[in-house]
Amino acid sequence: MENVNEIYLTKLEVFFELFFKKMHKSHKEFIACYLLSLIVCQTVNSRILAKQLNGDVQIKSNEQRIRNFYCNYEIDYTEIAIIMFSLLKPKKIKLSIDRTNWKFGKNDINVFAMTAYYHGLGVPLFWDLLEKRGNSNIPERIDLLKLFVNQFGISHIEYITADREFIGHDWIKYLKRNNISFFIRIRKNTDVLLNGKEYKAEQLVTGKHEKCYMDVKIWGVRLNLSAKMIDNPKDQDDNCLLIITDLMPLNACECYRNRWSIESCFSCWKTRGLNIEDTHMIKPERLKKLVAMVALAYLFCVHLGVWSNANQKKIPIKKHGYKAQSFFRKGLDLLDECIKHINKKIEQLKFYITLIISELQRNYCFFMFQKKGYEVSNL
Repeated sequence: MENVNEIYLTKLEVFFELFFKKMHKSHKEFIACYLLSLIVCQTVNSRILAKQLNGDVQIKSNEQRIRNFYCNYEIDYTEIAIIMFSLLKPKKIKLSIDRTNWKFGKNDINVFAMTAYYHGLGVPLFWDLLEKRGNSNIPERIDLLKLFVNQFGISHIEYITADREFIGHDWIKYLKRNNISFFIRIRKNTDVLLNGKEYKAEQLVTGKHEKCYMDVKIWGVRLNLSAKMIDNPKDQDDNCLLIITDLMPLNACECYRNRWSIESCFSCWKTRGLNIEDTHMIKPERLKKLVAMVALAYLFCVHLGVWSNANQKKIPIKKHGYKAQSFFRKGLDLLDECIKHINKKIEQLKFYITLIISELQRNYCFFMFQKKGYEVSNL
């Protein structure tokens, strides 16, 4: 394991120098080892990670290092967002916002996140811990969106998707006022004013084909509406797909479908990947750091999976039309296999790590040049 750590640390040293300029060298080394252990162990459980973190010291010492990291280290979440953004290198980004939550004992863990669509998966950009059990409120949504706008600008947003939780007059007015396009699902009992007559939204569903309504009024705001029946709903109370947008609604359902990318991201964080629910942390400031570490490990695996699918062996498509495994799982399996057979696959592991880091560095430089106003076609 020492050889693997040495390789990983060497390759990540330049990477962290680029992004985490203010962080102490020992902190950078710890994060590098921690990310590697997270990918190998596929759990955030500190006791399991401590066995893998550093073989030269006792397990208890590794556990203490992990505790110190979450208690005392400072993380620049803007720098983390730039790393995530560096994978995308886009002109326009499809954003999604949603929550994922679980319980630890009597404590509710409630992560509110924003992701960008990338090859069917969500790349996490910003997140926060809601110190409550239920839905986000409008100020919390606006604050999260402002983090993106302040760092990357509205011009990078193609549109934002969100589920039925993210509704309301003030929220929609904020999006429209700031020229942020959206595709948001509404509840079927929502009041809709169409041609001077009031309807419940479900009354405007005419069948399985998408029906579009222009210039309706919902919560006192002029919007466009797309409505259709859902094939094989999980329950009859969920049989309508009703999407509001400020854009032409002709492809609203298709655009809204991209929201599933954030659900896929959460799934990879949880039981289908890194098992973030294994944590025993309950303090929001520590959990926010944990999400950052999981997000970085997730990012590396997604990047490698996308590259492998394009340049090595394509992921098979099953009869139902979906891939046999996600890009995240593909990248995770490749790294895991290399580490488990390190004596035979040391050169392959070096190649993969170099590939991940160099591409992120290149895209980061591309973004920074553009941000400073330079015309950049290729670097």
